[in-house]
Amino acid sequence: MPIQGELYSFDPRCLHCQEHVLVMWPSIARIGPMRRHFHGPWRPWDALADDQLLARLLKEELDVHPDILASCAEVQNGWPDRPKIGVHVRHSDRTTNLRRLRHRVAELRQRHPDAVLFLATDSRAVLDDFQSRYGEVLTAPKWLPESGPLHQPLAACPDRLAMARAALVDMRLLASCDQLIVNENSSFSLITRLWWQVVWGADRARVRRHVRNVATLGWLPFPLRERAWKSRDGILWARWLWQTRRQLRRLERQAAG
Repeated sequence: MPIQGELYSFDPRCLHCQEHVLVMWPSIARIGPMRRHFHGPWRPWDALADDQLLARLLKEELDVHPDILASCAEVQNGWPDRPKIGVHVRHSDRTTNLRRLRHRVAELRQRHPDAVLFLATDSRAVLDDFQSRYGEVLTAPKWLPESGPLHQPLAACPDRLAMARAALVDMRLLASCDQLIVNENSSFSLITRLWWQVVWGADRARVRRHVRNVATLGWLPFPLRERAWKSRDGILWARWLWQTRRQLRRLERQAAG
């Protein structure tokens, strides 16, 4: 949501703010506008590509809590000693194209017939579909609603903190898989892929070989993808505003008549 994110985020080009708390709510990393601030000890970072820079920050500045690592180790103790294909399916807002994702799964399963799937999803329907299609599917313990997506205001989650921890466990387990299928329009998938780079010490060439991004326009670099998203959002907002205007005029005519 690039346009909505900019409405509720501070401008990263300007760091001279009077506020004590700054809020950033982008769906794509805003590294480009921040590069003008890379001076002094930060100057060498300007030579890094956006994904390399984010992976380095994740490795050097954000430690994984020992409880999360212990939970991951406990889950992995029950895993078979076979290659793993990690799959993340965000289904809350129908973001992921399931047809495209299944095509990637079939492609990797054909290439690695001895591999087993590990699925992280927010939808019980997606979990049931994967189990019926592929048989053995690894998962981590997590609460899911009986119907509908996990991320909805009315979801009767018994423990939201446990749900947040389960999400971190899913991300870390995905990052440990040999192959990865994600939709980087989701920040969950983006952080997972960056974690994968950190865990495997992967360069960009290895990422291209082992990570499949099924996001719409996912092959574009961040700056171009952000422009494409803004164009798409602009069209969607314009259509919504036009429909709202027509509805208001209709209500005005009804009130006047």
